[in-house]
Amino acid sequence: MLEIAKKDLLRLRKDKKALFLSFILPIILISLFAAIYGGVDGKAESKPQAILISDLDSSALSAEIISELKKEKALSIQMIDMQTGKKEVIDGNKSALLCLYSGFADSVNQGKKAPMELFYDESKSMEIGLMQKALLSTIMGFIGQKGGKAHVQNFINQKYADMPEDILEEINKDIETEFSDGGGSSSVSSELTVTPLAIKQGIRWGLIQAVAGTLVMMLLFSMAGMGNSILEEKQEGTLKRLLFSPISASDFLYGKMIAALVLAFVQISILLLFSYFVFGLDLFYHPFALFLMILTTAFACSGFGIFIASLGSSQRQVESISTIVIIIMSAIGGSMIPLFLMPAFLQKVAMSSINYWAIQGFYDAFGRDLSFSVWIIKPLVLFSFGLVSSFLASVYFKKRILKEYK
Repeated sequence: MLEIAKKDLLRLRKDKKALFLSFILPIILISLFAAIYGGVDGKAESKPQAILISDLDSSALSAEIISELKKEKALSIQMIDMQTGKKEVIDGNKSALLCLYSGFADSVNQGKKAPMELFYDESKSMEIGLMQKALLSTIMGFIGQKGGKAHVQNFINQKYADMPEDILEEINKDIETEFSDGGGSSSVSSELTVTPLAIKQGIRWGLIQAVAGTLVMMLLFSMAGMGNSILEEKQEGTLKRLLFSPISASDFLYGKMIAALVLAFVQISILLLFSYFVFGLDLFYHPFALFLMILTTAFACSGFGIFIASLGSSQRQVESISTIVIIIMSAIGGSMIPLFLMPAFLQKVAMSSINYWAIQGFYDAFGRDLSFSVWIIKPLVLFSFGLVSSFLASVYFKKRILKEYK
């Protein structure tokens, strides 16, 4: 029994790269999730949430409250006109638009409900929920104090209009003092009208995220397994026999790539059809964009899987490398963790992953109404991933795997 254990440990020790990767994976994951959830130094700062503001009131009071919002570290303010702002939100370029309507200042000064509305991207409901906390704490504190004071003063002046002016003046001074010290309570409505924006009603953004995020991550694992079959054929001697046949090394590699691409295309299609029949995912909103996303995502993932396989000299090494790379890509790319929860630097790093571009592209195909020049960017980036991965796979295949047969 002990001899068997010793034999297996010695066998594992011979594959030093695989052994190293087996230990380095948990270290990398711990570091990654520490950076996401609290920072490696405990002081990581989240990226300020961008919000558009349209000031239709153009009053001194609205300018004052916008100035207060700009001081809020959790928010990044950009002024814009209302119609342009709504389009930016619907297109997914910005998360939210705050409109201060005409009559905002008059309503606050009269102690009435302030006319304002928050429009937000319906696909980012969770993110907006966190944004509202920072937004409401500033707006409602500001309006509550000013509006509450005006409401009380108006009530006193109307209720006790026959009271001598000097006494009314004294009462109003006391009210001013009370509210300037942060006291007093407001009967002004602290409601902020919140309106989701989307190109059509009933888009199931949570389902799109679940399908796209899971689909890409699982596809990467499947394609890494397809790539690993190259080393399997090498170890079994099949590759050697093929290379001594009329089939060239390039034919062998490109044949593997075509097989991986076909499997990836079929896998994505089946998973989307499953989501359509079981969960009601709308596959016919933008058919051409969806087809292009399926094709380019399949190409990117299949090329990447073959490339990963070309980096290792054994199946164990490839399994270790692919596990590390795919989990990291999925974590930072949005398959496992919402991007808005990540620190600013990781949100930028996310753009280097296949997951990020695939998920954003499926969002466009299922729920955006973008111009061709805008939505085509995601498929083009994925196609570039596939081209680069395929080229590198060819280079490393000839350099590492074929060198034994020269």
